[in-house]
Amino acid sequence: MQKRKFIGEILLDLGYIKDYDLQNILSEQKKLKNDDKLPLIGELLIEKNIITRKQLKEALKHSLLEIINDKEAKDFIKESTISTLKTLEKEEQEEQMEKTKLSEESKMALTIRYNFLVDKMEKIKKSLMDNQNLAQTNFRKILIQNYKNELIELEKKIIMLKNDIEQFC
Repeated sequence: MQKRKFIGEILLDLGYIKDYDLQNILSEQKKLKNDDKLPLIGELLIEKNIITRKQLKEALKHSLLEIINDKEAKDFIKESTISTLKTLEKEEQEEQMEKTKLSEESKMALTIRYNFLVDKMEKIKKSLMDNQNLAQTNFRKILIQNYKNELIELEKKIIMLKNDIEQFC
């Protein structure tokens, strides 16, 4: 079996910590040792705000991939490591989905705004049609052009809002 890196070495390789961070946390780990149990390096680094939980998970994935790619590792070890990696990736996906969810109040606000813009667009279209059917004075031509410009802007806003609603709701 090839020699695998410790999590601290992987965090160092990824550039998430500096060598002095690792040395300091290793000596702190030894000080906190009780009943032959060492506190986990990653947890200590998170507690000290040196790394984030996301960075630790990234380092853990690298560590798991080392095991999976080790040609000398036993099959049952590789299988359990693959399972662990899948669980870690699933947790990340769930966290990401949770971040993109909107509250019910936000969904309602988006829907109300969308409906308001659609109604406003319909009113402008009606005004545009009414004005186009009347005598064409310079004032009416300017008014019609303003309505057309406003319609274009409203359509852009409605499309953006609709995309937001589809993405977050």
